Amino acid sequence: MWAIGNQRLREEAEIPGIEEAMREFPDVSRSALTREKRIRMVGELFPDAEAYIVVDDMNMNHLDGWTHYFPWEFVDAVEGDDLVISLP
Repeated sequence: MWAIGNQRLREEAEIPGIEEAMREFPDVSRSALTREKRIRMVGELFPDAEAYIVVDDMNMNHLDGWTHYFPWEFVDAVEGDDLVISLP
């Protein structure tokens, strides 16, 4: 789980964020990173992941290989057992 948007929420959740991702891609300019590019960059860090899920308040259904949830849909899916996530 990575936070590529609101970094204050990253701190609250105690998960890695954009700064940690940027260390893996030192040649990428942070100012050139769109939301989509940040999501894809995190995906590149985990090429063998079972699934790629993005939770965002903007519709990201257009990202190939990623399943998008709006935040409220994600909470409902996890709490309703529609989505089971196993973390390493």
